[in-house]
Amino acid sequence: MIIYVMFGLAFVVIILTVVAMLKSITERIQEPTEKLQQRVHELEQQLEAQKKDH
Repeated sequence: MIIYVMFGLAFVVIILTVVAMLKSITERIQEPTEKLQQRVHELEQQLEAQKKDH
């Protein structure tokens, strides 16, 4: 009976580990994506400013 409890706890720990890994991976991907979006926005503003000058 106690072995089932141990397996259950191990299963919960594994699931929590996988969730934590996925969360860290998505944060690593999301941060550069936000920086890229900000850079694209800045470049679009520069283009608009150049078009107004001409």
